[in-house]
Amino acid sequence: MADITIDTSALSYTKFTIPGRGPEVLDGAAAPTLSLLPGTYSFVQSELGEPAFRFDVADGDVVTYDAESEAFLDGKGTRNLVVRGFPVVMQTSALSEDLGLRITGRPTLGRGSHDLRLTPGRYGFFLALGLSDLEFRLGADGQVTVPPAHAGYATGNGSTLEIRGYTVTLDFRQLSHDLRPELLGNDAVLSRATTHQLTLVPSPSYRFSLKLGYTDLVYRLTPDGQVTVPPAHAGYATGNGSTLEIRGYTVTLDFRQLSHDLRPELLGNDAVLSRATTHQLTLVPSPSYRFSLKLGYTDLVYRLTPDGQVTVPPAHAGYATGNGSTLEIRGYTVTLDFRQLSHDLRPELLGNDAVLSRATTHQLTLVPSPSYRFSLKLGYTDLVYRLTPDGQVTVPPAHAGYATGNGSTLEIRGYTVTLDFRQLSHDLRPELLGNDAVLSRATTHQLTLVPSPSYRFSLKLGYTDLVYRLTPDGQVTVPPAHAGYATGNGSTLEIRGNTITLDFHGQHHDLVPDLLGHQNVVLPHTQPHQLTLVAGSFLLRSKRDSLCDVHIAVRPDGSIQPA
Repeated sequence: MADITIDTSALSYTKFTIPGRGPEVLDGAAAPTLSLLPGTYSFVQSELGEPAFRFDVADGDVVTYDAESEAFLDGKGTRNLVVRGFPVVMQTSALSEDLGLRITGRPTLGRGSHDLRLTPGRYGFFLALGLSDLEFRLGADGQVTVPPAHAGYATGNGSTLEIRGYTVTLDFRQLSHDLRPELLGNDAVLSRATTHQLTLVPSPSYRFSLKLGYTDLVYRLTPDGQVTVPPAHAGYATGNGSTLEIRGYTVTLDFRQLSHDLRPELLGNDAVLSRATTHQLTLVPSPSYRFSLKLGYTDLVYRLTPDGQVTVPPAHAGYATGNGSTLEIRGYTVTLDFRQLSHDLRPELLGNDAVLSRATTHQLTLVPSPSYRFSLKLGYTDLVYRLTPDGQVTVPPAHAGYATGNGSTLEIRGYTVTLDFRQLSHDLRPELLGNDAVLSRATTHQLTLVPSPSYRFSLKLGYTDLVYRLTPDGQVTVPPAHAGYATGNGSTLEIRGNTITLDFHGQHHDLVPDLLGHQNVVLPHTQPHQLTLVAGSFLLRSKRDSLCDVHIAVRPDGSIQPA
């Protein structure tokens, strides 16, 4: 057995295989040593399987090869085989897509001019989807040749391969959405507002991507520059010479029974469609159409078939039907019961901003989705509940302590939180939907809340800096920056505030703090005063002149700044 080195470092692509030795891909960039038995071996780089050359390991443990290979190999009669290859210039500047060379390692060539060194053989190209029709040959004399059937768009001239491609016109102006051609190195979305021209290499495998998934249509560009469409797609698309016309099918959407609007997931069309009426969209067939909601997406993904029929997966037949070219979405009626809460809720729904009162239960007709939640006076609930395709409401296990899905009913019990701010010099108004009550500092208070990271209070002027969290397991937490004057302890929020001293004897006029529950208390300027305040902005009104009003900001660390 001979130890033979194979050096491919001069090549543009250094990986290769030696059939019969094993399936492994070898990299000759660092001239690896291979143990080879005497015999004949093939050196393969092209995916088309044709060897670039053959070499022999002779009885003297040296490499030999035929005279024809001497033009691109070195090392005959030694143990060191050097593969130099031939220079090839590949020009693809005219194309609208990159090309992948079907060679070991599958490199992609960007649009432009490329100086390569390749071994002799037959080569092809891969595209974003499938393969190009074009193959070229690099001969043992270093010359590039192209089959006559491809001479209309590609030329081999000496060591140069020029690929001009064919210019194809795309006309899909009748559609309600844009299209993204599936091209290597070109992710541009093409607008339906105008026709477009692309310069492509012939292939049987061109298609488009959508906002979700791909078109059913895969069209062909032939070696003579003609666009052809499979017969099954002739009802909505036509190849006419070098033009591809996509007319699509008009689909009627009927979701008038829902309590919310829908936004079809379409490239270049983010319009929200109202539930007040039916709608018509002109779409290209695809198995992957769905809708977005205020939060997330519908579970329903419907299909538009190549013959223009709307179909719905069997798992969704309980609330949606495809009937010819019409999609009817009836949804499921869900009952919301949050009567135990101290605040109202606003379901996060497209086209429906209604605040629902805690005084009664409510019914909403919704399309199944894993992503329904509520907004509060500030921010959103932690709870995101699911409506399943069979109409069941489910709640994540982490939220089971305060919310339950039972059939088509969502019950939200919330957690009871105790508020203790008796040390403050002012009252507080919790920022709650449907509950504007001012809570007195004279006593503690209990509120039943749904977990959220965004609870705060309003003051006479503006809001508190403090935003506290109620976690899904019922714990009150306070941000570290506010720990000096507020504490979350289990389900209790204690706000001690910061005591500040007001000394304004040099003002020669008295001040009246503008505080909730502390109206018309005059602070004489003749002596200092202490107030215990929560971090926020406050106004001290002058008894003499509004121009002498004092605005202050109490920071979380108790410092005072002009506001």
